[in-house]
Amino acid sequence: MDEGGAVYLEMFSLSELDRTLRFLSAVLLAGVAVSAVLGFTLGSWAGRRALRPLSELTDAAARVAAGDLAARLPQVDDAELGPLVDTFNDTADALQRRVERDIQFAGNVSHELRSPQTRAMAIDPTGGDLKAFLAQEPDEPVTMLNLLRFVDGGKALYDEYIEHFRRTSVPYGAEIVYYGYGRAAVVAEQGQSWDAVLVVRYPSRRAFSDMVRDADYQAGTHLRTRALVEAVLQPLADASST
Repeated sequence: MDEGGAVYLEMFSLSELDRTLRFLSAVLLAGVAVSAVLGFTLGSWAGRRALRPLSELTDAAARVAAGDLAARLPQVDDAELGPLVDTFNDTADALQRRVERDIQFAGNVSHELRSPQTRAMAIDPTGGDLKAFLAQEPDEPVTMLNLLRFVDGGKALYDEYIEHFRRTSVPYGAEIVYYGYGRAAVVAEQGQSWDAVLVVRYPSRRAFSDMVRDADYQAGTHLRTRALVEAVLQPLADASST
């Protein structure tokens, strides 16, 4: 306003200001969007990295449960996860050692059960058996029944034993009455049929006992022991004389 009372107004265009505000809004919105995308990406990456040891732990545990006893976790530089990884690996080591010991023990037991020394207790007469056998009418004739069950491949070994028996039993008057192989059983429990039957007649129980102790005969008994998984050796009595 001047001295004459006139009023002057200065007019500015708002279009330029509006464009500036719009630009700033667009920049802010773009910044927010970029920040959100970066935040999500970084968060996902950090989350996966943080959970990776747990995923590896789950996978390793599943492998151990499936029988892969060699599965282990890689070492991590993490104060919280490190002890968990060490505990898992130590537990897996202990489990593997125990399973290996059990397998070795089972193998040793199986070997012992298959060994001739162990089978001999069931299929070869002992000193006590012979003593009890001789206590009953030592000079009376006796016929011995042999029921035989072979190991795999045992038939050929037992045939070798029979040839050895024929040679070494001559001085003791032994006579093979019957030797034959078993066929499919008509009546028998599962696994109770016999592979062969041998019937031998001796002049006396004493003759049988002396033959069993003979060194020449003993030299071939390993064939019988190796051939058999089970045997029954039983004296027979004539039904007409009882």
